Order: sequence, then C-alpha cells, then structure tokens
Amino acid sequence: MPFSFPMRVQVFGSVALHQYLTDPYTDVTADFEGAPSTADSMVIPVGLGQTEFRTAIGFEVAGENGWSGGFQYTWAFSEHADAGFWSLGFTKNF
Repeated sequence: MPFSFPMRVQVFGSVALHQYLTDPYTDVTADFEGAPSTADSMVIPVGLGQTEFRTAIGFEVAGENGWSGGFQYTWAFSEHADAGFWSLGFTKNF
C-alpha cells in the first residue's frame, strides 16, 4: 500500500480571471502533410474572448512516505468558450 498513516487530506479551490492584453483573437496556422511546398498555409482566426474566468476545486491525499494523489475539477469560460475537465494525478517525492 503506497500510503502510511498518518495521512494528510487537503481540500482546495481557486478562482482566476484572465484578461488578454492584446487582440482577443489568435491565428491557428496549419499545413497539409504531403502538400506541395507552393501551397499556402491555412490561417484560421480563433476568437478566445478578451476575458476568461476559471475556477477549480479538488482534494489531495498525502502520506508521510512521499506518495500523494489528487483529484480536481476545473471549469473555464469566456465569451466564446465554455469547458470543464477532470484531473487525476499521483506523485512520489524522491
């Protein structure tokens, strides 16, 4: 068993507001594999929005032998996007 007693459980949360200082659009450039070198690249503008709000909540369990594991849910949204994702991680200190 990777954990030994005593174990530490930490619950955490975060809130962030990201404000882009430049144009809220970014250009995604792509080329086709095997296309002739004379073919122009595709440039697709992607609107990210000027401001993004991000929040997360999760927990981490750590044992005194250097092992820890955690679980987190993050939700981010802006003018043009809305996404939520789960994270699971394990670490071992050396």
